[in-house]
Amino acid sequence: NVSRHAAHSLLARLREEGLLVRTGRSAHGFVPGGREACIDRLAVGWADVLRSRLLVGRFRLRESDPDAAAALVAQALRAAGVSFGFGGARGSARWLQYLQGNETIVHAASFGPDIVRGLGAVPDRNGPLTVVRTMSQLDLATDVAETAHPLLVYAELARSADARSREAAALFLNEVLLGSGR
Repeated sequence: NVSRHAAHSLLARLREEGLLVRTGRSAHGFVPGGREACIDRLAVGWADVLRSRLLVGRFRLRESDPDAAAALVAQALRAAGVSFGFGGARGSARWLQYLQGNETIVHAASFGPDIVRGLGAVPDRNGPLTVVRTMSQLDLATDVAETAHPLLVYAELARSADARSREAAALFLNEVLLGSGR
C-alpha cells in the first residue's frame, strides 16, 4: 500500500546511508549490521509515530488473570470474524515460550463498540489490554497463529518500560528476526 516512488526513495536512502547494497538490477542485500540497524529504525518509528496513530485504546476487563483475559479477547475476536494477532510479550511467548507478561497487546483489523461491550471492557489508561489497529493484513502475516508480525512484536518489546520485556526483545531479535532460531 505504498507508492513505487516511496519504496525506491527509501531504498536509495538506505543505500546512501550504507545499510544496503545493490546485489542485482533491483535486488538489494544488507551490509553487515545493516539488518539490525533497519530493525532498530522500525522499532523507533513504531514507538515514536505509528503506535500512537493506530492505538484504539487501553482497557480493563472483568477477568484479571492475564492468560484468561487473553483467551477471552481471542474468543471474542474470532467470534466477530476479526483478524488479529497478539503483540508484545504475549506474541513473543507464542514464538519462544518465554515471558507471557501481565499486559496483553492485540493488533486487530477492527475493534468496535460491539466487541468492547461483549468483552465487558472498560476504557482505562493503565488497563492491561492494549488494542492497536492493523495497517494492513501484512501486520498479521506470520508463521505463528494469532500473532502479530515479528517486527511489530519486537518493536513493542524493545521500547517497553519493563526491563523483562526488553530482555525478551533481545532474545526475540536473535532467535526469530535474525534467524538463529526458527
